[in-house]
Amino acid sequence: MKCYSLSEFSQAPKTKPRFVVVGAFDGVHRGHQHLVSTTRQSALENGGELIVLTFWPPPNYFLAGHRFQFLTTKRRRAQLFEHFGADALVTIPFDAAMANRSAWTFAADVLDRQLQADQVVVGYNFTFGRNAEGHAARLEALAAQLGFEVTVLPPVFLGGKPVSSTRIRHLLMAGDVASAAHLLGRFHDVTGRVIPGETRGRKLGFPTANLRIHSPALLPAKGVYAVEVAHNDTALGLGVANVGSSPTFSQGQSDSRSVEVHLIDKAGNWYGEALTVYFLAWLRKTKVFDHPDKLTAQIARDVRVTKQLARTDARESLQHGLRLC
Repeated sequence: MKCYSLSEFSQAPKTKPRFVVVGAFDGVHRGHQHLVSTTRQSALENGGELIVLTFWPPPNYFLAGHRFQFLTTKRRRAQLFEHFGADALVTIPFDAAMANRSAWTFAADVLDRQLQADQVVVGYNFTFGRNAEGHAARLEALAAQLGFEVTVLPPVFLGGKPVSSTRIRHLLMAGDVASAAHLLGRFHDVTGRVIPGETRGRKLGFPTANLRIHSPALLPAKGVYAVEVAHNDTALGLGVANVGSSPTFSQGQSDSRSVEVHLIDKAGNWYGEALTVYFLAWLRKTKVFDHPDKLTAQIARDVRVTKQLARTDARESLQHGLRLC
């Protein structure tokens, strides 16, 4: 898969019919995957190429005044698009100029003139143009004037409800990482660089890596989780992660952006390295222990539960998720 800016792609010679799937794709969840795979199948059947057109940052991040936390980083999203068979990824910066484009300008200038799309595929709730003035039906009408075709796909339902980034975000904020994984089709992950900590975990017999997480990335609710950890796209193994400050030692201070992970049966010095944490399952709420020995005993129980989870079918799914990183 090749990655382009819009201007770069507009200069690329057109050698095949272009099948373009358009969206924000925050999370690249099962609904997004259905859009991409359906478009890919159409491209293959018609001798065409699959082009993913998306935006960075996600439109909601810009429109919410940078208070929006996204499910996937730009790099992770590109990796997922490549995994699902995209031939090219075209990313448009979402800024004030893009937000103020009319629906007509987006269709005529971006989709028709610069992308030279033959087929455009969008989801049922797709909106575009200034103040979201355009929707799927409007795109179909504009396409008829401009000379390309449009396919609007219905939602993917799981658990009786449409799969959506908003639904996944709510699950993660409630700590339900297992249900979020079901909708994502993989385990939710975050990446952070290991920074020096207080070495309390090492003194307790459970050394930990303290991660500095990129701030717009969405972390699940504060708590303790069974996780898998990877370094440079290579699985390191299972771990137990605490999201948020440790209440036993934080002395009332709270840091919701803190991730501290103990790698089970895996020693190493990871200072300065980037580690990716995949959230497998919720273990428990954080709590205050009145003695370090009680905390040590609880962490040992967390490790045992995590190892038990590794012997279930979830382990196979987790490995699949790691192959996408």
